[in-house]
Amino acid sequence: MIFDVTLERMYKKLKTLTERNALKGKPIEKSLLTVLLKMNSTNRFSILKASSIPSIDIEKENISILCDKNLIRTTDVINQYILTAKGIYEIEKSINKINEQELLDFIDKNYFSIFKETEKDLKDNEKIILLAMVATRTFSEDSCMNLNMDESNMAINTWKEIFEMSFNILKELNLISKIDLESFYGKIGNDDPITHVMERMNDLPKKTKGLYKPIGDRKYCIKLPEDKKEFGEDLKFLFKKILGDKKLSNENIEKLNNFCIKIAREKEVHIFDPKKHKFHFEYDKIIREALLFSNI
Repeated sequence: MIFDVTLERMYKKLKTLTERNALKGKPIEKSLLTVLLKMNSTNRFSILKASSIPSIDIEKENISILCDKNLIRTTDVINQYILTAKGIYEIEKSINKINEQELLDFIDKNYFSIFKETEKDLKDNEKIILLAMVATRTFSEDSCMNLNMDESNMAINTWKEIFEMSFNILKELNLISKIDLESFYGKIGNDDPITHVMERMNDLPKKTKGLYKPIGDRKYCIKLPEDKKEFGEDLKFLFKKILGDKKLSNENIEKLNNFCIKIAREKEVHIFDPKKHKFHFEYDKIIREALLFSNI
C-alpha cells in the first residue's frame, strides 16, 4: 500500500477542514471516516470538495496507482483529486484510528438498526396500558377499546377503573416504580383522562411490533392472529415486554394470571359489544401459558 507524503497530506487537510467547518474547532478524537458518514450529503460534499488538491502536487507515477487502488479520485474540476472512503479507511487503519469490525459496527448501528424501537423497554405508563388491554382481551377490532361506546361514559369510567387496577398490580409486583397515578394521567385539558392518556401512546405501536394498534376515532386494540399458536407466541412477547427484565415467583405469576381472569370476567360487559366479543373462557389457558413461558 502506498502511503506517500501526498496521501497523508490529503488526509490531514480533510481532517482539518472537517474539524474547522463541521465541528466548529472540536478535534476528532477517533475516526474521521465515521464523522463524514454521519454528515448530511451537502456538508460532506462541500468538505470533500474543499479538501481536493491539484495533480501537480502528486507525484505523477503515483496518480494512476492511487486511482487504480481506489484510494483517490478526481472531482468535478479537471486535475483535482480527493480521498475516497477506502483511502480514508486505509490511512486510519494504519494509524489505529479504526478497524474493520469497528467500521462495520458503526454502519450497522447507524444505518441498519432500523427496528431498534422494538428493543426498547416499556415505560411505566405503557406497561399499565398494555396490561390493561391484555387483561380485558382487546385482541381484535371487534373487541377493541372503544371510548365512544356510550353517552353515559360507562366505558370510560370502567377503563379508568381497569387502568388503576393495572397500576396497583404492577406496583405490587415491583414491575413499575417511576410513576404514580397523578403523573400517569398527567395534565388533563378538555379531554377525559382516558382519551388524554391514550393519545400519548405514540411509541407503543413500535415497541410492540405493531401489535398495539390505534384504529382511529378513539378506538384501540391489540391485533393478534386467528391461529391459536401464533396468538400465544405474540401474547408471550407482550407479557415479556410487561415483565421487562424481572422474573416473578410462581406465586406472583399466578397472582398476575388471576388478575387477568378477574378483569376479563368482571369488566367485559361494560366495555364490549357482547355480540362481537369472543375472547371468553377458552382463552384462559392460552393466556396463562403465554404468561408462564414469558417468565422463563
